Amino acid sequence: MDFQLDYHGMGAYLRGSAELNTVLHKAARNAKGRARAIAVTEAWATGAYYRSIEVAAERGDDGRIGYVVQANDPAAAAVEFGNAHTHGSGLHILRRAAEGCLP
Repeated sequence: MDFQLDYHGMGAYLRGSAELNTVLHKAARNAKGRARAIAVTEAWATGAYYRSIEVAAERGDDGRIGYVVQANDPAAAAVEFGNAHTHGSGLHILRRAAEGCLP
C-alpha cells in the first residue's frame, strides 16, 4: 500500500475542523479547571490569581486553531515563576495544570 500525505487537506483540517476545535476547546477548559483547583490550595492570597485564569481562542499565523490558558492577574508572573519575595521559587500552576491533561 502506498501512502501519500495530503498536506493541503491536513492544513485545512488544522485551520477549520469543527471536530478539532471542539477537542482543543475541551482540553483547554480541562486545563483551566485543573489550574484553578491548584490555585485554590496553593495561591489563594486574595483569589485574584484564581479569578484571572481564563481560556482564550488563538489562531496561529497560518490560521491554525488553538486555545491558550492564561492568568491575567498582575501578580501572575510572580506566582508562576517566582520573584525576589519568593526567592525565585514559582508555583508553575499553569504548566502543572497542562501536564495533567496529557494522555
